Amino acid sequence: MPKSYFFKNKVNITIFIITLAGTFVILEIGLRLLYGNNFFFLWPQVQHVRTEYGYKLKPNQRDVYTLDKRVYTNSFGFRDGEWKQPKGSGVIRIMCLGDSLTFGNAVRVEETYPKVLEKKLRTQFGDCEVITAAVGGWSLYDEYNFLTAEGYKYQPDIIVLGFYIRDL
Repeated sequence: MPKSYFFKNKVNITIFIITLAGTFVILEIGLRLLYGNNFFFLWPQVQHVRTEYGYKLKPNQRDVYTLDKRVYTNSFGFRDGEWKQPKGSGVIRIMCLGDSLTFGNAVRVEETYPKVLEKKLRTQFGDCEVITAAVGGWSLYDEYNFLTAEGYKYQPDIIVLGFYIRDL
């Protein structure tokens, strides 16, 4: 084979590799402009403890994070303020049960859907309480086991299940 044949193949392969690398650089820049930079983690991240039904958040945590958002946990081990036990008379208590979407991974506690729901219900109906019983990574199995082992003692009148298709 002539020497120029090998030279042409090396040039073509080099051009292909440069074009491919350039394409990846352009895609990376475009995706960062569209979606922003990578997540920024602050430490320490929220901690978990073992329970009879699996795991949940460690109770009474302060100054811990989910990604870069501050997390605090109540004495029951959930990302929420303290829950009165037993609940006050005349109070409608709604328990939002779920996984990281209900927990509010990567968002401030005020931006979680249980707290947004609570704010809207209180402005319309008054004495209403929405409690968040959620832990990142919980499945329907974990949520059911929590509810039967511990959840009902918090006296929910309504249970809202935060369901995502991958929970099946």
